[in-house]
Amino acid sequence: MSPETLLKWHIANGYNAVVVSDHNTIDGGLAAQEVAESDEYAGKITVIPSMELTNCRVHMNLVGINETIDYAIKKWPTDDDIRKTIARTHELGGIAIINHIPWSNTTEYGYELPRLQNHPSREQLVEMGIDGIEIANGVTLDTISLKFVQDHNLIVITGADVHYPDSNAFSWTILNTNGNRTADNILAQLKARRSSFLFDPTGTQPLAYPPENPLYFRTAPPTLMGQYLQMFWIDKSGMQLGW
Repeated sequence: MSPETLLKWHIANGYNAVVVSDHNTIDGGLAAQEVAESDEYAGKITVIPSMELTNCRVHMNLVGINETIDYAIKKWPTDDDIRKTIARTHELGGIAIINHIPWSNTTEYGYELPRLQNHPSREQLVEMGIDGIEIANGVTLDTISLKFVQDHNLIVITGADVHYPDSNAFSWTILNTNGNRTADNILAQLKARRSSFLFDPTGTQPLAYPPENPLYFRTAPPTLMGQYLQMFWIDKSGMQLGW
């Protein structure tokens, strides 16, 4: 989705603030913030720029920063690379949130190994300096991480992890901002550990069904033929998002 479409999706699904994080770049978050501050969207939704660090060890949202942090933008970052990333996030006034641990540790089909191999444990991540853990991602509620967050006084936060406009919303992070929905105040409330959440496993219902692009039907025959032939030869390269 474009930044503007992403904001429209969040407004339609009941959000009045959103952390926007592209994979391994701050550009998408900054672009969405610019849209949110335009006359058309002023007062409708607050954007907090972020970057989703994506590699073969960990996925992490670096929330409230204004630059791309590249220490760990590599296939197999070291623990020190991750520590430097978290430290730089704090220097910029942001917070480091670990994403979707159940997704990361689920067995990757055809490999009998986790999607993200050598993922740090929750205890190791605390030692590295993380601020919180995403306890809901899409339709998944991570009750183990929720208990861990409560026991270690970490930030409770949820994630839509939405990539396509036909997705449903399942969770909302709840904050009492006393009417001050600036990015700075939202970050301050998160840092003060004042967040709670709402989780609805049924999700929101679709609000619109966009028309199909007629160009699809022109390209569908060769595309479907390619999918058919692909079943005779599949090349798996592992979970290397962004590479």
